[in-house]
Amino acid sequence: DLLTRCGGFLAYLWPHSVPHLTDMEKLCHEHPDWLALVNGKRRMGSTPLHTNFCTTDPAVIEFTVRLLSDAFKAQPEVELLPVGPGDGTGFCECDRCRALDTGGSWMYLGHAYPILSDRWLTFVNAVAEKLAISHPDKKIYTLAYHQTLTPPAKVRPRETVMIMVVNSIWTKISSKKSSDLVSSTFSLLMLIWCFAASVLRISCRLAAARD
Repeated sequence: DLLTRCGGFLAYLWPHSVPHLTDMEKLCHEHPDWLALVNGKRRMGSTPLHTNFCTTDPAVIEFTVRLLSDAFKAQPEVELLPVGPGDGTGFCECDRCRALDTGGSWMYLGHAYPILSDRWLTFVNAVAEKLAISHPDKKIYTLAYHQTLTPPAKVRPRETVMIMVVNSIWTKISSKKSSDLVSSTFSLLMLIWCFAASVLRISCRLAAARD
């Protein structure tokens, strides 16, 4: 059909995906140990959309695989589903998760946050590997966004993992020079991602505010 001939695909593009696929409040009540450790506590974020999990917990990986597998079974025509983190910066700070980080920081509204690209892709790859057993013809996608925008230092996405690169370089633009810096920085990161992975989509957002 036209979609296939034009190189298209059928997919759901929910960037922060888990809240769309399950009842987050019920899940967090039943499995509080799955939640991200933030400031010494495991609890939900400010909203279900802003909630993250401990992505090195084997039970979280298995649950995510089941969630996607059920979604593919319910909608067999869909070729691609998302595996996106919760919105915001509330990622897990447990020793096991932090051991996968490779250093570096990401500036967001004047604050430095750790780069999490290797950690996040380790999780997504683990989900993709297990999902391929039951759904070898399906793919998943995830975000290169905020703390995962910087390409990973060690981990490379599996063949069934695609990347949505999102312009999330937040800064104050006070001159053409600073605007050009934002554009060139994102262009460089996007180019590196194109060499490292199958890039599904480039999403350029209005992510800069003028003085």
